[in-house]
Amino acid sequence: IEGPSQQAALIPFAIGTDILPEGSSFGGLAVVMRLPWQQRPLSNDELLNVLSIAEQAGIRNDIPTPAGPQVEGTEPTTDVSKLLPAFFNISFLSERMESLLEPHHINNGIPHAAFDAEGNQTITIPLPPDAAEHLVNNRRFYLRIAGNSPGTKYVVDPDNFAIVLAMPNGQVAVRSQKLDERMPPLLIMGRVNQNGQQLGGKKEGTGAVGVFAFEWPAMNINTGQADFEFRTIVERDADDIRDPTFAQFRIVNNLTGMVSDPVTVPVESRRTAHFSFPSEYVQGGDFEVLVQLLNDGQWLSLRPGALRISSESHSFGFNLFKSFFILWLYSVLVVVVAIFCSTFLSWPIAFVLTLLILLGHWGVLQLGDLASPGVGRQIVSDLFSGAAPAVAETLNRSVEGLSALLRLVASVLPDISQFAAMSDIEQGLAISVNRLLDALKVLAIFGLSFLTFSYVLFRNKEVAP
Repeated sequence: IEGPSQQAALIPFAIGTDILPEGSSFGGLAVVMRLPWQQRPLSNDELLNVLSIAEQAGIRNDIPTPAGPQVEGTEPTTDVSKLLPAFFNISFLSERMESLLEPHHINNGIPHAAFDAEGNQTITIPLPPDAAEHLVNNRRFYLRIAGNSPGTKYVVDPDNFAIVLAMPNGQVAVRSQKLDERMPPLLIMGRVNQNGQQLGGKKEGTGAVGVFAFEWPAMNINTGQADFEFRTIVERDADDIRDPTFAQFRIVNNLTGMVSDPVTVPVESRRTAHFSFPSEYVQGGDFEVLVQLLNDGQWLSLRPGALRISSESHSFGFNLFKSFFILWLYSVLVVVVAIFCSTFLSWPIAFVLTLLILLGHWGVLQLGDLASPGVGRQIVSDLFSGAAPAVAETLNRSVEGLSALLRLVASVLPDISQFAAMSDIEQGLAISVNRLLDALKVLAIFGLSFLTFSYVLFRNKEVAP
């Protein structure tokens, strides 16, 4: 992987009950690793950047400041880079790629240093007790390694990493273990932002490579061409915003071993780009599409669903009709819920209750892990780490009780996400019969229930003549 923070390596770990039985205690946890690295000659500006990191890490000491003019791209007269280590950060992610620990839990957020470029140095990174306990409670997680030094390549080998637990009968080293047999033993991630992973570009085509994996044995391409659609967000660091963006695609068939010739496609932000490959490269449905950006100072945002293959064509008019039908079902549900609330409440309160009923289930889904079991211990660990054990246990049970009540209430409210149809139209996807049936099922269950309650309540009311 390359630094600084252009890429990150993810190493999977699983702490099973055979290693640490449920309810067992342990004395501590540390990450033990070896990290070889390579570094090109650095410019003065890059050296000053590394020196500031070294000062933050507390190892600046007697390292001299580079001599010579402070002009970007010029070579320093003092080869300080030979005296500096390569800096990196580690973090931990859940299986859903969500952060498990705050940065201050790991070395107080200060970068770590690898002094030996050959990787012979054993680096030990201990975790605080509360962070170690939270990590072990998750059992399955990823160790994320990201470089901080510019012009540096870090060689990440899963066999060089271990999680060491201090057990009553001695230390136990947990080696890397795949969390899913379909996943590789090492994952490489690009820089992440709100739009997904970012893929940096280079004009020579030597930049990072994004990989989209397809596993669709039942895929049947009736024509001689396999049509693809690519939709992304382009971010620029260049001065000339008029510089057109080009992406290069190739296909690697995992069954036949065939590799296609590259296809260069102009890409615009939030616009769908279309391109084709001969159908022989997608035979069997097990293939990978490789993408590279051919522009300096630009990034592509890659996320699941950014690249799609079109297996067959459908009528757009009929697809649009199905989406309008789903929206009509949603409007019927809104009317029924509004009528139910208005039978026993005045209109301002009925309006608020209608919104709560319709948005309650969706809102809990947006909370994600904040509404899942175990959130109480996490909140206590993050916000009340210094609380007394009795107080911490009371807070934990209170938060867990509120979270369970929230999930219970959400389970009896309608799921309006089943009525989301316009996103499929925007992306050119065919709305399936199952999508229609899911919307009908929600309307039938909740619509009929609310309509029945409305009838009973309204029938027993006295209406003034």
